[in-house]
Amino acid sequence: MLDDPDDTWGHGITAYDREAGRFGGATFRTIETGPERGRIQVQTQFGKSSILQDYTLSASGAELHCRATVNWNEYYKVLKIGIPTILDSGTLTYSIPYGFIERPMNGEEEPGQTWVDISGSDDKGKYGFALLNDSKCGTSIKDGEIRLTVLHSTAWSHHVPQTLDESEGFRLMDTGVHEFSYALLPHQGDWREGDIARRAESFGMKPLVALTDRHAGPWEGRKEFISVSSSHVSVTVLKMAEEGEALALRLVELAGREAAGEVRTVLADKPIPYKLHPCEIKTILLPLDKKSPPREVNLIEELD
Repeated sequence: MLDDPDDTWGHGITAYDREAGRFGGATFRTIETGPERGRIQVQTQFGKSSILQDYTLSASGAELHCRATVNWNEYYKVLKIGIPTILDSGTLTYSIPYGFIERPMNGEEEPGQTWVDISGSDDKGKYGFALLNDSKCGTSIKDGEIRLTVLHSTAWSHHVPQTLDESEGFRLMDTGVHEFSYALLPHQGDWREGDIARRAESFGMKPLVALTDRHAGPWEGRKEFISVSSSHVSVTVLKMAEEGEALALRLVELAGREAAGEVRTVLADKPIPYKLHPCEIKTILLPLDKKSPPREVNLIEELD
């Protein structure tokens, strides 16, 4: 937990680096010990606040998943979850909207999205470590320690140099109960070889489950709705077009490499070919009348 003396938007802050305390007094519970999955629950306390974290490790993968529930009642403080690593001189890469960016490991507060990765090498080769998350957008990293910014409780809608008058009353942000998830993922090679961007997408998009009774139907037990032949190309949008009777399909290249392949979907009778430059975003209109061919458009769905 770190001091947060600034306003709502952190205008005067480049780094939260004044430690005010750490959660402790941990209690542990073993929840599952089966051959497919192990799960432990850890509860810690600080002041009037508590954190309950469920750690899950599956036999089928290397990701350590955590579901966290925070009851936060501290004022003018920032809560960060710290993950120390041995990669104190590696390459630091953040995810950003439709792309990625490398930054120095200087401990400053930086924006990011669904993943952050440190990759390096030793005498055995290249390797790395990634932190995935489903809802947080700030991180600071120094000397190999990743600190995910979870909450900060400054005054609501306060802008320096405005002076707060406690007699008038004001709200503090982020107090109360919060839930979020993150995952720790070691990998071989750099973040591209570790398929971190794709894994972060999967982590953030949990499958939807619909309960029903058993009944006869025309579909087979498994059916693929849409697929892309390139492992580093993602379908990020499938929606009704802004105009006309068509669907808008949007692709993005994730790894900063050239890509070529096909999209296969039940919405089209034939595979749809594509070519993408590094980090390119491409939109394709799929007419609902399958007699009309798909066509590429720009981001506002107009023909170039």
